[in-house]
Amino acid sequence: MRPTTPRPCLLAVAVLHLAVAGGCGGASDDPDAQGSDSSGGDTSTGAQDDSTTTDPGVETSGSSTGSSSGADEASGDVTGAPTDTGSAIGPTLVEVTPADGATGVGSDAVIVLRFSEPMDMASVQQAYQSAAIPAAAVTFEWNAAGDELTVTPNEPLPYAQGDDPNTVAASVFAYTITSVAESADGVSLESPVDVSFTTLRRIAHHLERDEALSTQMRNDGFQGIQPYIGDFTLDEGTRRYLLSFDLSSVPDIDTLEEADLHAAWTSVLGDPWISMGGVLYRQVSYDTIGPATFDGPTHTSNYALFANQNNFVTVDVSSELQSVLDDPGTFDNRLQFRLRWAIENNFDMDHDGLYVDEDLLELDLLYLTP
Repeated sequence: MRPTTPRPCLLAVAVLHLAVAGGCGGASDDPDAQGSDSSGGDTSTGAQDDSTTTDPGVETSGSSTGSSSGADEASGDVTGAPTDTGSAIGPTLVEVTPADGATGVGSDAVIVLRFSEPMDMASVQQAYQSAAIPAAAVTFEWNAAGDELTVTPNEPLPYAQGDDPNTVAASVFAYTITSVAESADGVSLESPVDVSFTTLRRIAHHLERDEALSTQMRNDGFQGIQPYIGDFTLDEGTRRYLLSFDLSSVPDIDTLEEADLHAAWTSVLGDPWISMGGVLYRQVSYDTIGPATFDGPTHTSNYALFANQNNFVTVDVSSELQSVLDDPGTFDNRLQFRLRWAIENNFDMDHDGLYVDEDLLELDLLYLTP
């Protein structure tokens, strides 16, 4: 029998099998051999993995499984977080006093500016511009928070004045806060602000008596022709005088400063100053002339009008006028008086009284109105 010899092809196959098994990471009994490259060559078949590559010049903290995509650790920004690339929102003037367009502002008014945030004080004061109330004529004062400025005029604001409320125009005061004003952070006012207001008007208003409701009246309700006050021997009657002023031409009054009733008499009958005292006036209210008007409702006590033979007098009736302003419905927007002697008939068989000068029965008002 011929001796058996290993076949070369079978030996080559066996060697190849062992080589492939070791190169594919097969199991090995040698722990030192695990993960090692026995051939010392490069076994990778593609590009190097960037995620496992560390730049020795960059300090890292913790493990990383991906790139930072340019994240800036110093700013606290992270991947995907929005970045504010717009400009900062400017401060705003949120409230002003007096309000823009306000009317009837008093002469002692101060301007108060309230901002949305603390402001750079010097820049705001520089931004204040006004021809009517210039910066040189005011005092600036800030609150502790720096978001509220009070502008106080050094002198009272003047009022427009005149004698006709229908033609006197109120004084206008305007100012501007320009964009020079900045917040404490240096951001300019969002937009300039223009403000204006008007002050009260001072009106010197002259009123004549209302002829339709001003007349002499006798105690029996008879309406006389002549403006006589006193007793009359022929009929033993007494006369009073009803005086009325129509206030419908007077606008809404903010402040009543003066109300003066002027009265005068032209001649005297008998000697009433000795036996009848003097002529008094009392506030009343009526809407028609009739018998009931002689002793109609009264609203004040009697006050002296003519005494000691003074033939022209002026008396203060501001309290009576104020009562009409406070309750115009009761008085039907009229100021009315009843004139009479303190002792209306002395029964001395003589005429004792005086004639009122109706042309000099006048009312002068001084008031403030929007």
